Amino acid sequence: MADDVGERLRAARERLATLKARVAEEHARLSAGGGIAEAVVARGEMLRRTGATPKRRRTLEGHYGKVYNVNWGSSEEKVASCSQDGKLVLWHAPSGRKLQMVPLRTAWVMTCALDLHQQASAAVGGLDDMCTVYSLGGTGISTPTCELVGHEGYVSCCRFTRGSATIATSSGDATCGVWDVEGSERTSKLEGHAGDVMCVSPSPRDAEQLASGGCDSTARVWDLRVNKATHTFSGHESDVNAVQFANDGTTVVTGSDDSTCRMFDMRRAGELNCFRSDKFVGSVTSVALSRSGRMLFAGQDNNQVAGYDCLSGDSPPVYALRGHTGRVSCVAMCPSGEVLATGSWDTTLGMWA
Repeated sequence: MADDVGERLRAARERLATLKARVAEEHARLSAGGGIAEAVVARGEMLRRTGATPKRRRTLEGHYGKVYNVNWGSSEEKVASCSQDGKLVLWHAPSGRKLQMVPLRTAWVMTCALDLHQQASAAVGGLDDMCTVYSLGGTGISTPTCELVGHEGYVSCCRFTRGSATIATSSGDATCGVWDVEGSERTSKLEGHAGDVMCVSPSPRDAEQLASGGCDSTARVWDLRVNKATHTFSGHESDVNAVQFANDGTTVVTGSDDSTCRMFDMRRAGELNCFRSDKFVGSVTSVALSRSGRMLFAGQDNNQVAGYDCLSGDSPPVYALRGHTGRVSCVAMCPSGEVLATGSWDTTLGMWA
């Protein structure tokens, strides 16, 4: 038995030595050829081409107050929005039709989420300090099926995880929570932020990971198995209003009141890129990544959406999506990556492609 373990250990060490040698050879080759950056650029002009500017294909009208949040389900057909008019609306995105309107118990709503399984339920949260789940698809007035009570401050963001079984929330009480919908109970309480937590994003790859951003100017990644933060990302100089995992499950993007978006990598535990425009001074309210992760869209309080090329680093936006006449409060990319939804204080939603 000991001989077998020793043999496996020797084989592993030999493989490690071989890999180290290959890495050293590749590094020397790139250095001799002018460096890694030049090697990447040499792959061709295609790296700099980002395609035509997305156009506003449809405007969804029906809210009578500021739109605060928009969220897709599991397809590009249905999208949910919530507004200061006290309504949750489920839309058929391709046609712009309202599928259902749900009167909420309070008009002071800040966030909404559509379940990721059958899109048969939606959750909302706001200044009532709780997350409320409604069933969708009925013919009558939808009533709450579940109330998740436990936060001691406003609920700033909620997102379904694991289909429709659990919901992640962030709150003004400086905590995040993970809730079992069926049991209406909190299964995890995440503490560590030094101020209000403004946003959460479940990992698309690991159901036990969650990202958050808060008014302490940091973003954090949590391990739900131990209810502790495994990564704390600093760099922003003001509140972090938005956070999102990339589809690779190792990259996190953020948007802040300091007018910047930043990209962080969990593997190197640090910042990869900072995106800003010299012409913009204001708040980034929301962020959304393209399906490939190439493009980063940032909702801004100057009524525009900035589109950044994630391969270009500290360069200005390559897109400026104009059309809203009020603060762009939310952006969301549909699961297929073909449509970007925006919501604004001008009471409308935009569908861009």
